[in-house]
Amino acid sequence: MIEDERLLSSYKKEKEHYLTILDLAGDLREALKEGHDMPEIISILRRKNRIMEEIDSIENAIEDEKKGYLSSTRSSADMAEIIDELSSLVEKILSVERENEILFSSQGCRSAVNYGAGVSAEYACRRYSGILSGEQS
Repeated sequence: MIEDERLLSSYKKEKEHYLTILDLAGDLREALKEGHDMPEIISILRRKNRIMEEIDSIENAIEDEKKGYLSSTRSSADMAEIIDELSSLVEKILSVERENEILFSSQGCRSAVNYGAGVSAEYACRRYSGILSGEQS
């Protein structure tokens, strides 16, 4: 079905975005560990935020397709695979983000989040809470 193809294509785009977020989360961890200047840290956080906004846009665009897929009896091995990949990626991101939050706290970097540049692990978790719990949402 065309809706399934669009949904699958959208999830693949999201996967690429989440891979970028994972890279940026790692960059942030290194920047925090190495004591980089606050403007550099804020720049990384803002890039993550822009990507999360793109993911939100994709999610909003496919909301009807997701509901249709979930309410149907259709199943797809490709869809199951991409959802598993997304779940795994989100778990990795959450792990790195938890480390980053600890580094922020321990190094007094909380002011970066006050600049409106933060993308929290909680946000990513909320976005895919159904995937993480084994649902296909």
